Amino acid sequence: AMLANSFSRSLQMEISGTDLHRSYDGSSGTSRIFCPCESIMNEGMENLTKLLTKLENYQTRQYLAVITREDILSVTVFSRDQLAERLGICLTLMKKIFRNVGLRYWPYRKLNGLRNKMLKVQTEVDSGVGRRMYGKKESIERQVQKMRALELQYKRMLWELEQSC
Repeated sequence: AMLANSFSRSLQMEISGTDLHRSYDGSSGTSRIFCPCESIMNEGMENLTKLLTKLENYQTRQYLAVITREDILSVTVFSRDQLAERLGICLTLMKKIFRNVGLRYWPYRKLNGLRNKMLKVQTEVDSGVGRRMYGKKESIERQVQKMRALELQYKRMLWELEQSC
């Protein structure tokens, strides 16, 4: 419990210090908040490339011994099927790898749900939803708070996965 509380505080400090802020262009009157989804997806693609490079000298039957927990957790932006297809292995071997590294389930659906919520918040800001009800500044501030909470939840879920086993 103590470790989880310190993690939560450090993540909140990390997120509040990131570029998760609104930017306002006075000339065009548009506002945007930073959505981390694109950087999450880009990082996942980079990690997949690294994993494929690591595996190119091994036969698929050796993947079970070679792929580590860190390798698997770095590519959670893909569904099980997508990951198995990109690695060129069957889904059964993919599941064996998950169990071998200590994962009971593949967290893609939960994490993808959070990414979709972040994209929805970004879309709401871009389209101006809530401006009439709360006013422009208050609406954007609410959306920034939502985005921070979602990113914190996303990072916490990844941290819990890393700590489990």
